[in-house]
Amino acid sequence: MKALVLLPLFWVFLWVLGSWVWRKPVNPSHLRATVALLLGFYLLATAFLGLLWMSRMELPVFDWHYLMGYCLLVVALWHVWLEWPRLSRFCKHPGEEVFPKWFWLVTGASSLVVLLVVFGKVGLGEKQRFAEGMPAAPPMPAPQPAASPTVAAPVSLVFGAAARGNDAARQAVAYMSRESSASLGGLVRRGLFFGPKVPSVHHVEGRPLVPLPPPLPQLGSGLSAALPWLARPTSSRCGAPSLAEMATLLFAATGVTEVRRFGLETVYLRAAPSAGALYPVEVYLVNTDRGELAPGVYAYVPEKHALSPLPGSADGSAWARALGMPDGAVVGRPLLVFTTVFQRTVWKYGSRSYRYVALDAGHVVANLWLTAAALSWPVQVTPFFSDPEVEALLGLSLEEEGAMAVAVFDWPPSSPRVIPAFAEVRVGGSWDREELTRLSHKLTRWQWAMGESWVWQPRVLATAFAEGGPDLLSLIKNRRSYRRFSLEPLSSGVLASVLGRVGALAPLVPGGDGVEVRVVVVRDEGLAPGVYRWHPAEGGLNLVRAGNFGRALYRAGFSQELLQRAAAAVVFSLNEEVLASAFGRRGFRIGLLTTGMLGEVVYLAAGEAGLKACGVGAFADEELSSLLQLSAGVSPVYLVALGKA
Repeated sequence: MKALVLLPLFWVFLWVLGSWVWRKPVNPSHLRATVALLLGFYLLATAFLGLLWMSRMELPVFDWHYLMGYCLLVVALWHVWLEWPRLSRFCKHPGEEVFPKWFWLVTGASSLVVLLVVFGKVGLGEKQRFAEGMPAAPPMPAPQPAASPTVAAPVSLVFGAAARGNDAARQAVAYMSRESSASLGGLVRRGLFFGPKVPSVHHVEGRPLVPLPPPLPQLGSGLSAALPWLARPTSSRCGAPSLAEMATLLFAATGVTEVRRFGLETVYLRAAPSAGALYPVEVYLVNTDRGELAPGVYAYVPEKHALSPLPGSADGSAWARALGMPDGAVVGRPLLVFTTVFQRTVWKYGSRSYRYVALDAGHVVANLWLTAAALSWPVQVTPFFSDPEVEALLGLSLEEEGAMAVAVFDWPPSSPRVIPAFAEVRVGGSWDREELTRLSHKLTRWQWAMGESWVWQPRVLATAFAEGGPDLLSLIKNRRSYRRFSLEPLSSGVLASVLGRVGALAPLVPGGDGVEVRVVVVRDEGLAPGVYRWHPAEGGLNLVRAGNFGRALYRAGFSQELLQRAAAAVVFSLNEEVLASAFGRRGFRIGLLTTGMLGEVVYLAAGEAGLKACGVGAFADEELSSLLQLSAGVSPVYLVALGKA
């Protein structure tokens, strides 16, 4: 079918060849006019396809990388304008020369066929093409479309021990998931221009900085030791980390591990992966007690490996209230607050961005948590806090930046947490008219309310891994998103090893029960190709459907080459019902944050096993759901491709 694109050129070639055979040379003026028309036809078709591709991939319509294409468009239009008198005469009097009228009819008809084939395949024919070569699957239950509410639930809606979710919360979670899915309809409705590009670095020129000591050269333990420690801390340390240890924790979370220069642009690669290397996550150190650092709020500046003092509040009592601690409690240990700057990602990825900023925050949080465990520091990372209070204490602008998680020292990571009743902050107006990333964060904001408290209890599983392996800090520093996989199969057992580390962390993280893990196996020495579900309680990897779905994965991932070469892909999906029932609308934020944490464990476990990995958030949601045979209300949000170098 792709050969049909050549039809117009084919007819022009026949025309020129026939004229030569019949010894009736083509009028050069007519030939130039025809070429100009073909140039305009192919250029417009290519431009439309390019815009459609950028829309589907959530890319900005204008970027300096596309400057050559825009220059080509200007030159082509200039050429058509210069040829316009000849084109006009040619179109008005085509029969005056030896030029058969049927030629224009055939060429025009073939051009129409090309348009129908190309754009029919891109649009209506897309699902049919995706299904080619795939084994027949049992019919899937049709998902029920979520309502598009215009006004959120009032503040008086309180969630406590009795019920933390209702139909309105489930509809809101489904709405955020659907609107952030890769669908052309949502993109057209919300627009293709997403505002100005925002630098991924802090502007600290002229501000006083507190230099940090270099990070420790190594931690003394690997990933296989840090994960079991989180479940059952032994020899926990008390007090507050030294400045050198805090510097190591901050570096492991989001420090600069490599500096690359692309032309005039300098990119500071970080310890944690980020969609498009945009790094929207900020880490704030709140020092509530005097030690090596004066009490206060500090922003970590990765490019300088230093702290920038800020005018926020370090009042231990106020932070205790914001974290939902009992009355009279005071935070006497350092806190680390993880936030995301929305526009750093929104300018490029548009309506997909809330997924990406939350996933990026999960990557950073996982690095911090695992590093603290390797240093034997008891830290609990919590997504449970009052958003308005945290925003006020840090001085955040709701339209620019939102808090995602707080790390509290001297809280054992596997201990239960008593959570006060909370109310979802009201969001008025029409949801469809708001920029989706900021809207999603507003919809998932909490504030404490009167009502019955409830308890979140981590599930502690018996986990033990073989001792040894690379030092955890070395794994973090050397982690890269790798795309040029070889075509070698994975070694037998290595995939189960990677997933075993994911399974060790998931029960300890809020929302872990609402994240489903499936694996598309393409090449593995110990597993037949197919789609598997990872469920440790049911024996680990369970086959969902057999067959080689590498090509289907490649198509669902918008034909990204890395997915064509990957030996396997670990796919994370959110169970909207489970998350909304447990945490209300905030379940969407918590599920994404948890997914990012588990995805980072896949990255590190892959490095530990000698594999390469690359996270992917751009894919066609419906096609990937069909491939994985996900049930209604379960939506894929992230995949990590695996392979050998």
